[in-house]
Amino acid sequence: MFNWLKRDSKETDKKLLLEAWKQCVDVQMHFNDMEMKIRSLAVTVITAISGAIGYLLKENIHYQKEFIVLLSFVGAAAWLCFYLMDRFMYHKLLIGAVNAGIKTEKELKDLGINVTLGEKIKEASPLKNLFGHNLEMHSDQKLDFFYITVPCICINGILTYLNSNLLFTILVLIILSSWGMYALAKGYYIEENKAKYKWSYFIFFLLSNIILSFFLLHIKEVLNLLCFLICY
Repeated sequence: MFNWLKRDSKETDKKLLLEAWKQCVDVQMHFNDMEMKIRSLAVTVITAISGAIGYLLKENIHYQKEFIVLLSFVGAAAWLCFYLMDRFMYHKLLIGAVNAGIKTEKELKDLGINVTLGEKIKEASPLKNLFGHNLEMHSDQKLDFFYITVPCICINGILTYLNSNLLFTILVLIILSSWGMYALAKGYYIEENKAKYKWSYFIFFLLSNIILSFFLLHIKEVLNLLCFLICY
C-alpha cells in the first residue's frame, strides 16, 4: 500500500546525495585551484627574488652583501610560508573534500548509482612501484619534494657547477633527485589499515644535503686539510 512512498523516499535520497556529491566535487576543484595558485605564486616570487639577487651580484653597489642577505632571507621565509599554507592548510582541506566525496559515492552505490570519481582519483594519485620496489609516493610527499627537495637539489647543483663541470653537475642532480624521491617514498607505510609516515629517511637526506653544501662551499679548505693529513 505504501510502496509508492518508499519509492519516492528513495528517489529523494538519490537526488539529495547526487547534489551533495556535486558539491563535494566543486569543493575539491576549488581547493585544488587554490593550491595551484599558491604554487604558481611561490615560483613567481622566488624567481623574482633570484633575479634581483643576480642583478645585485652583477652590479657593484653599496651594501651589496647586506641586500643579498636580506633578499635571501625574504625569499626563504616566503617559500616556507607558501609551503606551510599549501601543505598543512589547503591540501588537508582538499583531502577532506576527497574523502567526503568517496563516502558519498559509497552511499550512492548502495542506492544503485555507480559513481567512482573520488576512488579513481585516490587510486591514480600516488606514484607506485618506485625504483622497482613496493614504494609509493603520495600527494603529501610530492609536496615535500616540490617545496623542500627541489630547492636542496638546486642549491647543491649550483655549488657543484661552480666547483666542477656541467657533466658532473648533471650526474649529481640525477643522484640527488633519485635519492630525495627514495627517501620520501621509503618513509610511507601502512599499519592497521592506516597510512603513516616515518620522517627519519627524509631527515637523513636533508642532513646529507646540508653536509654536501658545506663541503662544496669550503671545498678548497677541505681538500687542503685532507692533503695535510695524508702528507703528515
